[in-house]
Amino acid sequence: MASTINADNGVVSGSAGVKTTADTSGVLALQSNGSTGLTLDTALNVGIGTSSPATPLHIFSSSQEQLRLGRSSTASSAYLTFYANNSSSAQVQYAGILGDVIASTAGSQSGALIFFTTNTGTSAERVRIDSSGNVGIGTSSPSQKLDATVSSSTEGSGLAVTNSLTGGYGSGVTFYSLRSDTSAKVAAGAVGMEGASSWNSNATTSSSMVFKTINANTLAERFRIGSAGQLGIGGATYGTSGQVLTSGGASAAPTWSTPSAGAMVFITSVTASNSSTVDVENAMTTYGMYVIIATGLNMSAAGYLQCQLKIGGSYQTTNNYYWVTNRGLSPASAGTGSGIDFIRFGEGNSLPNNTSYGMMLTMYLPNPSSSQYKTTSSVLSGFDANLTNVDFYNAVGGFRGSTSALTGVRFFCNNARTFNGVFRLYGIANS
Repeated sequence: MASTINADNGVVSGSAGVKTTADTSGVLALQSNGSTGLTLDTALNVGIGTSSPATPLHIFSSSQEQLRLGRSSTASSAYLTFYANNSSSAQVQYAGILGDVIASTAGSQSGALIFFTTNTGTSAERVRIDSSGNVGIGTSSPSQKLDATVSSSTEGSGLAVTNSLTGGYGSGVTFYSLRSDTSAKVAAGAVGMEGASSWNSNATTSSSMVFKTINANTLAERFRIGSAGQLGIGGATYGTSGQVLTSGGASAAPTWSTPSAGAMVFITSVTASNSSTVDVENAMTTYGMYVIIATGLNMSAAGYLQCQLKIGGSYQTTNNYYWVTNRGLSPASAGTGSGIDFIRFGEGNSLPNNTSYGMMLTMYLPNPSSSQYKTTSSVLSGFDANLTNVDFYNAVGGFRGSTSALTGVRFFCNNARTFNGVFRLYGIANS
């Protein structure tokens, strides 16, 4: 029961007026014609549409709209704020929801819903749903259905998708489209992460990125990036060492294929731009022969081009290099090096400092991974635009202080000169 205040127009008691009743429950009910609209219980909870409010304000109604916030002035936004005490017992705002008026022209009204939160004492917009239904996170003008904008130099700070089931089960994003004949929603593509193992230690925590597309109504994996960065075509098909990716044309996926015997396979390139050194590095274990081709060579001052070999994981600087070179001019000149710390290409300050004079170096590196002393054979040639100056150098050299695998070549010039050029590394497929 409850004490009541009833606004009666005569329906209940036969006479109009405000009628009151009292009891000992401590509950107050405001009524109209005997029907309770608002209840104030002993806990000071207010119920609208319910006589048993469970919270300070409890609204219950059979209609769809249960609460309306508005302002009397034209084009004014309505704001709902959430307050709580801070450590100084002051009431401060922690969050808010704004119904923003974008356009107030009668019949063409537009609005947006904006969510605010407070961080370090400052309230700011965090999420917005604009008048066209686009959702913006970190932006007040979303251009897509979901537009997340960040201002950060940290990778991966924009969107996170997490699978809460432990064990490296992965997660992903699926893209859907509707068919034009049946309007059925169909998975058109997907990007996901697959856990590579049980994820129960640092050693087993690895993953692969998987990319899928649909073809003839079948969604299937087309490409993946393995945990070590390896590329898989049509699944975990990574090919074998030394294979190359061959295009299947406009209507078929590429495939891994083995180069024919003697084929030259491009591996990497390094550009020297006023550089003092250039390192051309690779494991050099796949092919029996490697070739370095350098083009557009010129120096800051006339001088020599030289190199050192990376053997056993470090560049060798000890006096165990041996080389001989000759210059194809008349009269011919030659030079030798024995027990020094570099291999030299050419004699007579061979590289000019004239950019119109282009030189090309071809270096052959046979058996780089064999347990033998490492050897090189090189050809250095140069000419100017009018073929007025033509040079040709042939050099052989090697390092006999180590038989470990060769993994790189460092090029540099004498007297700390800088140089320019592009160095390309190739492997020659085994026969």
